[in-house]
Amino acid sequence: MTVADRHDVVIVGAGASGCVLAARLAERGGRTVLLLEAGPAPPPDALPAALWDERTLPQDHLWSYDGLHGPTDATPVTVVRGRVVGGSGAVNGMIHQRGLPEEQDAWGVPGWSAAALEPAFARVERDLDAGDRTGRVPLRRLGREHWAPSHRALHDAARDLGAPANPDLLHAHHQGVGPYARNADGGRRLSAAATYLAPALRRPTLTVRGDAHVERVVVDRGRATGVDVVLDGRRRRIDAGEVVLAAGAIETPQLLTHSGIAARADLDRLGIVPVVELPGVGAGLSDHPSVVLAVRFGPAVRHGDPRFLVGLVHTSARGALEGRRSDLQTLVMSGTWIADGHLPPPPDPRTVDGVVTPILYAPESTGRVEVVADDPRRRPRVHYGYLEPPGDRERLRDAVRHAARMLEHDAFAAIVVDPGTTPSGIPDRRTLEDDALLDRWIRGRLRTTLHGCGTCRMGPDGDPAAVVDADCRVRGVDGLRIVDLSIVPRAPSAPTHALALAIAEHAADRI
Repeated sequence: MTVADRHDVVIVGAGASGCVLAARLAERGGRTVLLLEAGPAPPPDALPAALWDERTLPQDHLWSYDGLHGPTDATPVTVVRGRVVGGSGAVNGMIHQRGLPEEQDAWGVPGWSAAALEPAFARVERDLDAGDRTGRVPLRRLGREHWAPSHRALHDAARDLGAPANPDLLHAHHQGVGPYARNADGGRRLSAAATYLAPALRRPTLTVRGDAHVERVVVDRGRATGVDVVLDGRRRRIDAGEVVLAAGAIETPQLLTHSGIAARADLDRLGIVPVVELPGVGAGLSDHPSVVLAVRFGPAVRHGDPRFLVGLVHTSARGALEGRRSDLQTLVMSGTWIADGHLPPPPDPRTVDGVVTPILYAPESTGRVEVVADDPRRRPRVHYGYLEPPGDRERLRDAVRHAARMLEHDAFAAIVVDPGTTPSGIPDRRTLEDDALLDRWIRGRLRTTLHGCGTCRMGPDGDPAAVVDADCRVRGVDGLRIVDLSIVPRAPSAPTHALALAIAEHAADRI
């Protein structure tokens, strides 16, 4: 596809936020919009089948990064993000859940309260189970007749342990156990590429180009005037009336840094000429730590399902004392080799394993994204800084102990192979009863939930760490905005896909 030398708006990144924003601006008309995606960007009807199939977690369209969970970690783990039109929303688990309204109010940014964001969520959501046909993204919940044995076991164990049954986990403050609302319908994963971008492609003002590797934003006398991008193996400059970065919490700070917009120490370390000093670029990473407890099901269980259909939303003991709510969620999934890395290979390749995953929402810990070289082709490194605050450790211990109690319940005992004869991915009794031992066990099995936020956060005037203002404008640079999860000050008490859609809907009204 031929790309013109100039566009009124250039959006970098065709993930969830980028697709929404490009569609909304194109539908409004009056400006030419170019959406650039580093991964492939075929027309939605030509997307690979795996990206449509809700029973898959596609592995062939991913960025890979080195990540470190804690400051003492020596060996990086692999961190992945979506690398295709639709971004991570095209390869994710499809849980659609809003965060807590009090969290949005706590951002302290004029125009971004929970009440202000409510219309944006409403424009996103088409809740088919509630008869709502107004939004863009169809949402469905699957009933018990569709659940695998692991889903039923989690539901029944949680109920017996005191969790209320909840038929709708769309709002994080609706606590209990039940089915998740999911951006899927009729067996199809419905990403922002399918629900927002596809209908907008008929607009003559919108151009979408994949395999476009943007290296930096061009800034001339304090104004963003375009981007330097590699297309078809050739570096070229595309001029823009306005540039919007929507590359996500990892890649957006990388792009700003290579454009000379970052902390002065980082620019000096990399030998990049400073344009604007913004110490918040790459700092303040907020994400959800999680732990995997793995079990092996007996020979009678041949029905696995790697989807997140059922979950438990609850509050830790410490969270309750601090006036928090919904600071923990627990998920379950199952399938052949689903516990790879947590259990030894099964003798029977048809063996179905299950993983129960407690997640700490609203963590106090923060990390950073480290730009490692002045070469834009080198991927940044992600430092999560997990579990440094004692409160985070206490709350995650609470979640793991609760997950272990569920796995000991009769609902799981009926389908799990005897832990006394099969290696188990569950902490033993001595470990569960000792805080120090359990902390060590958790550290060895810590995972990221891939819900990064806050690396270019928004803030009110006078906030020295804020990178963008209430209109998503990068401070100190005219004509440059950020519209993705990097501007969200803290990760919500929920998966982030719904929020990524809503902030782009909301930001479209301000651009």
